[in-house]
Amino acid sequence: AACRQLARSPFASLYGSKSWAEDMAELFVVKHFAEVLKLNPRWRCGKFRYAAWDNPKLRERAKRLLEPIYRAPAP
Repeated sequence: AACRQLARSPFASLYGSKSWAEDMAELFVVKHFAEVLKLNPRWRCGKFRYAAWDNPKLRERAKRLLEPIYRAPAP
């Protein structure tokens, strides 16, 4: 039940849903894997499989929160 709820939430994991810092780190990693490395990791929870980047709520949040990081000029 928790895994299905996670798949409908805007979070990459249950762990990330508990702390803003962990949430940002996980959003960054999931976005980087999907858009830069062209990978879409899947998590397994019993028989249920979940790919965070397939979730439109998560993608929207990741793009909105991480845009300033990706837009920042290189040092």
